[in-house]
Amino acid sequence: PSRRLTEMQLQKLISEKLQLESQWATKALQQGRVTPDMKWMDIKIKDLRTKINDQSVEDAKKGLYDIAS
Repeated sequence: PSRRLTEMQLQKLISEKLQLESQWATKALQQGRVTPDMKWMDIKIKDLRTKINDQSVEDAKKGLYDIAS
């Protein structure tokens, strides 16, 4: 079973993801190409997205169980 994130931890992940996406977009506009550091940022963004999505699935399952019980 995956470790449940608190609401605050989830908000922190989302905030971090949005900040990285903003930095990535700014660099893309400034440089007009994808640089190695941007590729690293993209990997981190994908990792954060996975964690956020996993938590959303857990929350949805919990909601379904709450309704069923």
